[in-house]
Amino acid sequence: TKAMLLPVPKLNIEHLLRWTVRVAVVSYQDVLFVTVLAGIFFIFGRTRFFCRWIIATQLAAWMLVLFSAMYAIVSVAIFRELKVYLSWTHLMFLGNGWEILVSVFAATSLKHWISCLAVLLGIPALHGVFHKITHKGLCRLRTWHCAPVSVAIVLYVVMAHWWVSTTWNDASNWQGRVAASPHVRLIWTLPAIWRTDPFNVVKLDAAQTFQVPATGQPTPFLKPHDKPLNVVVLVLESVGARYMQIYGAPHKNTPFLASHARQSLVFENIYAQCPSSAKALVALHCGVYPRPSWQEQTGDGEMPVPSIADVLSGRGYRTAFFHSGNWSWRGGDDFLKTHGFQHFHDARGQRRDASWGVDDASLAADLFHWVDAGEGPLLSVLWTIQPHHPDVVPDTEFDFQVDDPEQNRYLNGIATADQLIETIWQHLERRGLADSTVLAIVGDHGEAFGQHNQRLHIFGAYEENVHIPLVIMHRRHDLPTGRRDTVGQQIDLPATLCHLLGVPSPAPWQGRSLLAEDRPQAAYFYTVWDPLILGVRSGNQKYLWRIGGAEALFDLSTDPDEQHNLAASNPRRTAELRQQASGFLAYQRAWSPPKPIASKRQMMQR
Repeated sequence: TKAMLLPVPKLNIEHLLRWTVRVAVVSYQDVLFVTVLAGIFFIFGRTRFFCRWIIATQLAAWMLVLFSAMYAIVSVAIFRELKVYLSWTHLMFLGNGWEILVSVFAATSLKHWISCLAVLLGIPALHGVFHKITHKGLCRLRTWHCAPVSVAIVLYVVMAHWWVSTTWNDASNWQGRVAASPHVRLIWTLPAIWRTDPFNVVKLDAAQTFQVPATGQPTPFLKPHDKPLNVVVLVLESVGARYMQIYGAPHKNTPFLASHARQSLVFENIYAQCPSSAKALVALHCGVYPRPSWQEQTGDGEMPVPSIADVLSGRGYRTAFFHSGNWSWRGGDDFLKTHGFQHFHDARGQRRDASWGVDDASLAADLFHWVDAGEGPLLSVLWTIQPHHPDVVPDTEFDFQVDDPEQNRYLNGIATADQLIETIWQHLERRGLADSTVLAIVGDHGEAFGQHNQRLHIFGAYEENVHIPLVIMHRRHDLPTGRRDTVGQQIDLPATLCHLLGVPSPAPWQGRSLLAEDRPQAAYFYTVWDPLILGVRSGNQKYLWRIGGAEALFDLSTDPDEQHNLAASNPRRTAELRQQASGFLAYQRAWSPPKPIASKRQMMQR
């Protein structure tokens, strides 16, 4: 099965030899796995207890062999789609439900399932044939014959491991990833699901250099007697900044946003804290760094930090949350209902015609049905679903001239989001609300389509994973416009909106307004599944620390695609940013999870 993941060799001796050696190198962990499995069977087969239960023992052995062989076939399909093998932490992230099956079936084909069936039927037959051919020779082997074979296997494993760890040690090297055994990976990561702190393997620097900025309130833009502004926040699922026309992408997929760029605030350098929707839910609403663990705060019940919906509902705002997918994932619906949203609506119970839910166009109808049903200032958050994998396009698909069909569907999903933004703005204009409304468009995380040999979003913290859009549209002459190169992050959005509204930010928030003059030019991010990555952007420099692996330093002003690692040539700056990232992690370990000493109302009053 590993051979199926390698390029097909040319039909000459040199290429065939290279291909054979490469197959041997990328298969050394698999050989080790099979050898250990055979050793276990050998020992059990000569144990008196198991000899008494020979039928049960053989049945268990066959079940294990068949499962291992089937998983080998399935892992090829998984690797082709994800560019990694599954681990237990990945499975814990995925959870369960119909949505996961949608993505799984979209990533596989009928031939994969036929291959699995062929393995189930073929392995016993092949084993019988092989046993008939080799039985007589194997019976003549003596114990001392095992010594040279064992030495050969050990030398082979050691040399292959040395080659992989020295030549293919770059995190972006796909050959190094192929060389991992999917079975060993699954077994090796099993203990991780009992660790609440995946970063406990990190040895933190004693001198931490991180602190949350002071919570001084910036000068408000609105006067105390001004009429309250409405706020509509549109969260674009899986949309990275690099794929949008308004951020310089070659695809004309956001013409409406691009045409309104001069009348908007466009932030160039905004980052997701973690490439996960559940993490983004906490950051975008509560203005705090999500817990650096694979366990989500959205499932904690009532988290004692006020959300922006809590803040504004306390000032007489109507609040609502709309989603075209299913936000029961990771307890997101309960989290929202206990964080100030008076009305909640998602796609459960509706006919699904998009990837994980209904068409995103339905969000506009849901929003304005709610708007027309009441009076007073409002806060509404809308969360799209169509750009989510597997990027199903319900209508006619436009060709954006990209080689990857999945990416083309994804770009169509972004185009649909742009049409949704235009529809929302037109409805605001018809109702006379455009002059009194702030419309914020932000991504929850990015998406990868082969850059750095990765796909989807949770497997890295490169720009395609964590660099997100943030555009704030308005018609107010007393509010700022223009493009800003401020380095910011998701946790800054609630404080920025409060700054625009003239509302003080609660003390527990860790984010600062992106319009504050004295804010730090830094953003922190991490991945907590597999691999573990801790990172920071400071100015134009970006640092990534793959825990248990290599470090990387990029200058984004000259290398926006992160192709040239400067860590080795600039060890001093690398060490400074490692210390800064360590300080962030140490602070968050002490801060999160927060102790439920005070209620949200008490914290807001404080």
